[in-house]
Amino acid sequence: MKKAVDDVHYKKLKKNQLKKQIVNNRTYYLMLIPCILFFILIKYRPLYFLQVAFKDYRITVPVDKAKWVGLKYFVQLFTSGDFILALKNTLIIAFYRIVFGFPAPIILALLLNELKLIKFKKITQTLVYLPHFISWVVIGGILRSFLTTQGGVINLLIGLFNQEPVGFLTSSEYFRGILVVSGIWKEVGWGTILYLAAMTGINSSLYESATIDGANRFQQILHITLPGITYVIVTLLIIQVGSLLTTGYEQIFVLYNPIMKSKGLILPYYVYEQGLSKYRYSFAAAAGLFNSMIAFIFVFSSDRISKKLGQKGIF
Repeated sequence: MKKAVDDVHYKKLKKNQLKKQIVNNRTYYLMLIPCILFFILIKYRPLYFLQVAFKDYRITVPVDKAKWVGLKYFVQLFTSGDFILALKNTLIIAFYRIVFGFPAPIILALLLNELKLIKFKKITQTLVYLPHFISWVVIGGILRSFLTTQGGVINLLIGLFNQEPVGFLTSSEYFRGILVVSGIWKEVGWGTILYLAAMTGINSSLYESATIDGANRFQQILHITLPGITYVIVTLLIIQVGSLLTTGYEQIFVLYNPIMKSKGLILPYYVYEQGLSKYRYSFAAAAGLFNSMIAFIFVFSSDRISKKLGQKGIF
């Protein structure tokens, strides 16, 4: 009986403490409201419309009154040649972005961290950050002016070596390379921010001890800096793996044309094309749902692998 009374008293005490905490920190909780509303309205509310993938939906009929068709559109999806092509291209481009794009900000952050002149370091950081704030529409125009065969800078340089102009924008052969290189150029500076922040948290005495022991700068980077930011690298890798299949749409939308279909058609653009251009809403919803499921599997798998290798992961 006494234990039950104590439990009730403890629960009341915790409840009063919670109320007191909320009242004392009401300003901070009020600041959270826009963030909470954002996730409810933008992230969670659309989950209701996932049922469109399993219904014969028409824009003239409310979602809840559309006819259930089960896995009909998924069957059509997996038997569609364009979907298989889009999936293949998405996985290949995602692989290139991981292999070439993910290490780029790490390498740049290591190089920036080695700069001793503070003023020069700040100027360099600002310059490499700037492309992140430029719209893909603008970058698309810049790329077209650089790569065109009619007076493009790259082809003018090629012409100096008495070579024929290269049709970078009229051949699918170069499309994936253009995507990866332009993506790295745009985001590599912005991606260094977290790595540089993590490096500032490494104990400087470790570098002093390594210097006394005769370690050169490369050995210090290899044995002190990289292990010191491993947790950041693993976390960002897991996040990037999960977003690879759902990002890059803006870039593709600006640079894509039908000539590039064999190399450049990816799942996000395929969903847009089927849903908004061809009005196949249920089919597009099925493709988008499949894309999201694959992304979740990638995140979960990479998290499990990181834990197997001794890292904390994110789940």
